[in-house]
Amino acid sequence: MHSQEAILELVGLIYDAASNPERWPVFLERLRQVLKTTANTIGVQDLRSQEGNASATVGFDPTYVRSYEEYYAAKNIYMIRGKHLLLPGKVCPSQMLCPEEEAVQSEFYNDWIAPQKLFHGVNGIISKKESLTGIIGLTRRKDAKPFAEEELSLLKILMPHLQRALQLHQRITSLQIQQKAASDALNRWSLGVILLDDKGQVLLMNRSAETIVNQKDGLSFDTNGLHAARSEQTLELHTLVHEAIQTSLGLGLHNGGGAFGFPRPSFKRPLNILVTPICENDNLFFQPGAAAAVFVSDPERTPEPHDELLTRLYGFTPAESRMALLLMQGKSVKEAAEELRITLNTARFHLKHIFDKTDTRR
Repeated sequence: MHSQEAILELVGLIYDAASNPERWPVFLERLRQVLKTTANTIGVQDLRSQEGNASATVGFDPTYVRSYEEYYAAKNIYMIRGKHLLLPGKVCPSQMLCPEEEAVQSEFYNDWIAPQKLFHGVNGIISKKESLTGIIGLTRRKDAKPFAEEELSLLKILMPHLQRALQLHQRITSLQIQQKAASDALNRWSLGVILLDDKGQVLLMNRSAETIVNQKDGLSFDTNGLHAARSEQTLELHTLVHEAIQTSLGLGLHNGGGAFGFPRPSFKRPLNILVTPICENDNLFFQPGAAAAVFVSDPERTPEPHDELLTRLYGFTPAESRMALLLMQGKSVKEAAEELRITLNTARFHLKHIFDKTDTRR
């Protein structure tokens, strides 16, 4: 019997690899030590095209790994002969997938297995989506003992953890892709956006916010958070940020946050600041841990037009895009209406649709 300590160690290594795929060889190597295998691999096999890809391997010569991916995956007699047995969670010794007397007659065995002096094998099926199958494969040399039931039982114990690890990895990857897409979109905004955690520390700044903050003209930040040019304005900012965070955490007694202008030492027009709870805009941002958002507009900067971007992101009409761009420049609804030569009622109508499409309340 394998010790509880060895099993727990292997399970821990599986979940380490879920968040960092570069750790899979560490798990495979420890499993090789525990089961005294020759070579182990984790990869994907398409049972329709019989194309194969090794995500991580230990003990295999890289030349053989490449030749498998380039040619021999399509000749793998075990995957071909036993593909009806390859079901998620199942552990299949090689002789279960293909009888020994048939396997040794195949091109795969004679040209790929035998030259490596391998013989005994076992495959665990981690996942299966249509014909795409995730597999962990363990192998031993021909002069070694076949896999005993106790050893197969260990792999069976590990299979649910391998399946959860794959699900976690897919979720993490999906989150990373969404976060990158959101970050890329924010970086296109001329409006400065700063996301803060529940301690008021900066989690993310888009490029526009970085440009404004790096000027240190009315707004800056350090390890203690965001700061205005004057101490009384810094206190006001921190108070609004704290209220916004409390609202996001469900602890505020009223809608947190607020808007105001920050005078600047350069005597340029004041920065326009809006602080808001992240819970009111959680569909606009994808940053785990974000509790408050600070929007910063520099009226001295002329934003580049991004009508097409706003249309792609939020489905704005051309009129709504033009209205939104003027508001992002710090203009009031009345000023935007005058510049667009529309009535105030029409401007408010556009603003209502902008709010609806961005799920913004104020």
